Amino acid sequence: MWLILKGDVMGLNGFQKYEFQSLCSLSKKKYNPNNSLERYQCYELEHLSQETGRIIGSVDSKEQSSIKNVFSDQDVLFGKLRPYLKKYALPSTDGVCSTEIWVLVPKTEVCSRRYLFALIQSEKFVRCASIASGSKMPRADWNYISTQVFEVPQILEQEMIADILGACDEAIEAQERLITQKQERQKGLMQKLLVGEVRFPKFDRTPWEELKLGSVLKHVFRPISWSPEMSLKLVSIRRRAGGLFLRPEMKGSDYKTSDLHEIRKGDFLISKRQVTHGALAVVKTPFDGCHVSKEYTIFENTAPKVLHTPYLDWLSKTREMWHKAYVASNGVAIEKLIFVPKDFLKFEIKLPPTIEEQRRIASFLNEQEQEIVLSRKRLEVLKLQKKSLMQKLLTGEVRVKV
Repeated sequence: MWLILKGDVMGLNGFQKYEFQSLCSLSKKKYNPNNSLERYQCYELEHLSQETGRIIGSVDSKEQSSIKNVFSDQDVLFGKLRPYLKKYALPSTDGVCSTEIWVLVPKTEVCSRRYLFALIQSEKFVRCASIASGSKMPRADWNYISTQVFEVPQILEQEMIADILGACDEAIEAQERLITQKQERQKGLMQKLLVGEVRFPKFDRTPWEELKLGSVLKHVFRPISWSPEMSLKLVSIRRRAGGLFLRPEMKGSDYKTSDLHEIRKGDFLISKRQVTHGALAVVKTPFDGCHVSKEYTIFENTAPKVLHTPYLDWLSKTREMWHKAYVASNGVAIEKLIFVPKDFLKFEIKLPPTIEEQRRIASFLNEQEQEIVLSRKRLEVLKLQKKSLMQKLLTGEVRVKV
């Protein structure tokens, strides 16, 4: 028999204490696609967006072969596999889902559906759910979490708390939409500005020029004086032109090779084995003097009066440049391709005829990028505000006037 902690068991904040199983039950309803005539939207774990509560896709239940859980539009979903990933949702329709997703049925006399949805996002719940069974594929344990005690206010206050947190979610979603719009705008501008389809009025009469990459870039080697005691500042490149990042610092004796090279500000760096994934980048100031292995190709801009390095940085983010690097690679399979520098330098690129126009384009795109960076920072502030509010509202540290 489930233990229900009565309403006279109260915390110091005036909230009532309940075991989790007194706030909701775990649905046992199942759906077998092989013998059911019904057709539903089916949610797998990948269809629950991490930490947002949004549903980002579905599949046809009749095209599945495994048993599924059944849910209604009055239930709450929580991903029990790797619960630390924080996958949860409030479905708006009836449907079915993976058995790796809990279907929680709120006991509405003590816990509203929307408050339950807020509760499973809390640090305490995720921490309890993460005390899981299984090491390689950890799963939340219902037998454990069902007996954990949570403090909840009266239903009216629950609904008011849910309204506040819902407003936070709306602000976060609006900011995310704004970021997406800015990214799409930037992408469209890049496609036009970097090929001369759109030009600034001051420069629109002079035709662009074609030149070989080898006329402005030179493959260079800067081997370092390696020693076992030296501290290495190793860097790697993120895929899809995501820029450079520092790897954990280590001593020379701890690294697998002594064949290392120095990179300098303004270098154009390409990962020899990751060109198919857009691993290209211009070296910025924070990485000046860092080290890379022989798995990277270093190019130096030998004609700074012809090619503006910040403009090259934006070119390196285009699929056209990725494709040139891909074609300049040899190998028997796509994941085993190795970049060949001398073949890359044979390709031609189209450039604005003056450094001034290149500088203007790069500056404009940098401004667009900075807008996106600031918008992302605002998004993080909104997320932190919600997290802080959740902590205070769900524990009774801050009370809502009813």
